[in-house]
Amino acid sequence: EDLRRAMEQSIRDAEEHERAAAAAVVPIPVEPPAGAPGAMTLAIRLPDGRRLRRRFASSDTLAGVFAWAASEGGAAVGAGRGGGGFRLVSSHPRRVFDQP
Repeated sequence: EDLRRAMEQSIRDAEEHERAAAAAVVPIPVEPPAGAPGAMTLAIRLPDGRRLRRRFASSDTLAGVFAWAASEGGAAVGAGRGGGGFRLVSSHPRRVFDQP
């Protein structure tokens, strides 16, 4: 009986975790056209040496940038920081941006 209750609780906990993760998904912003006012191009170098480049509007959030990097970077991004997520770093001036 105790084992059954523990298994049911484990299933409920896993379902709640999945619901919370689905609610936390941040949409990737629409890429503005080249030359659009307020548009900027970001380049990200991945740990495996690849580079990602994309335009963002100045009104886009950092969470949207992280969502795009995670979707495009694949395993190279997921492996960052020992599998515990990743961060973005600007080179000049040096600033570190952790995942929101």
